[in-house]
Amino acid sequence: MKKILTLFATAALLVTGCGHDMDSYVEISPNALEALKEGGELTIQVHSNTQWSFVGDNQAWYTASPVSGEGDGTVVLTLEPNTTAAPRAAAFRVAAFGISAEGTLVQAAPAPPASVTENTLNVIRAGGPYDVQLPAGYTFTAESAEDWVRVTGTDAEGHLALEFAANPTAENRTATVTAKLTDGSVLANIDVVQSWRNIEPGEMLIEEIFFASTLIPESTGTYGDQYVKLTNNSDHTLYADGLSLVISSYDSQTSSAGAYWAPPELPGAIGVKTIYRIPGAGRDVPVEPGASLVIAVDAQNYSAEGGVGIDLSKADFEFNDVNEIHPDIDNPDVPDMDCWVRSSVTITSLHNRGYGSFAIVTFPTTLSSESFFADYAWKDNEDFWFRGTIFRTRQILDGNYTIPNAWVVDGVNCGVEEYFRTPSFNETVDAGYTGCGKVDGDPDRFGKCPRRKVQNGKLVDTNNSTNDFDRDAKPSLAK
Repeated sequence: MKKILTLFATAALLVTGCGHDMDSYVEISPNALEALKEGGELTIQVHSNTQWSFVGDNQAWYTASPVSGEGDGTVVLTLEPNTTAAPRAAAFRVAAFGISAEGTLVQAAPAPPASVTENTLNVIRAGGPYDVQLPAGYTFTAESAEDWVRVTGTDAEGHLALEFAANPTAENRTATVTAKLTDGSVLANIDVVQSWRNIEPGEMLIEEIFFASTLIPESTGTYGDQYVKLTNNSDHTLYADGLSLVISSYDSQTSSAGAYWAPPELPGAIGVKTIYRIPGAGRDVPVEPGASLVIAVDAQNYSAEGGVGIDLSKADFEFNDVNEIHPDIDNPDVPDMDCWVRSSVTITSLHNRGYGSFAIVTFPTTLSSESFFADYAWKDNEDFWFRGTIFRTRQILDGNYTIPNAWVVDGVNCGVEEYFRTPSFNETVDAGYTGCGKVDGDPDRFGKCPRRKVQNGKLVDTNNSTNDFDRDAKPSLAK
């Protein structure tokens, strides 16, 4: 694959008069130098009885020091590593008045790679800069046929810097980046898969759902310190821009009287009636590995009065439901979630007995809220059951929507053991359920929450909330 360049050079001592002493001389030893690919230093001994100068051929991969002297001396050649695909050569001379001694320098090339490196690079929807590590010790170039892939840098340490445009489609897209050595041979092929979303299923998880809130002392009411905590369970930074928190259309309970509305099964989707989205353009909301986002119903300091509740004034996001009936409490220092749809005509709160189920979802960026409302409205019938008998059938009410399971990043069914009927979400999303308390309206549930278990430094995720969560756990934000 590589041709070894053989240079034949003979040191010649050319002596001419030119008006100088015929006894002047300059010689070098050795006059043919060979260097390893790693580079380093080589020494030339100069023998002369007059002033002399080292004259190179202006190649940048080696330098000489000193470049002049008088009488006997030493010249040190310093060579950079050879990372090209072929040996390289240089010619030099040590010159005096009308006389010179000529020499050659040959540096070996690195051995070609044993095989072509094959890499796969997964890229998030937002694109951005990525670094790929290739075998070190080679000069290479890289290119791709796709205009959404840009090579921004390479070096002989094997670093390949790439930049990707955002994926504007609702599908994954692919590209190949080919890295070639200076002789045109292939060093590596990088297969790029760019997702249509920023977060893949299981990378971000619902860690806690504090729906029960805190009981006000000497009162039957509660504070409003409700929140959902999302945690990055991956080993890389995630970008939560556009990630949506949704609440189920139907709960999992039968009333104490034995009555409930039941929708048809949705094996390929989940039914929701509340959707709040994290704002951002693609890379505005980074979440480091192991870090969390707290989404508060109201980002207020609920511990200020009596120190009982949870301080949510520093939450990452909050609901802020703008309406004329019941103004919401807004914390101007906490960003608002974007509301696509909510079931309440006033303000959204979490069912404090844990009837609602929750999921986090990524929507295709090509899908507007208007298109979603039009294309994913839940057009089906629901049945009213009472003590094992269907008493009435009607169309599912407006404001309920279906979301394909493929868009779900994580889902958690919630429910109370007493009167539990069936999970809100199908087993593809969550094969179990969790919650607080054992009986409906359990007074011991306040100040507690379902909280995901941790094992070996990672949140447990078996896609079964019965196994993955501790019921009646202490909220992580509680003092």
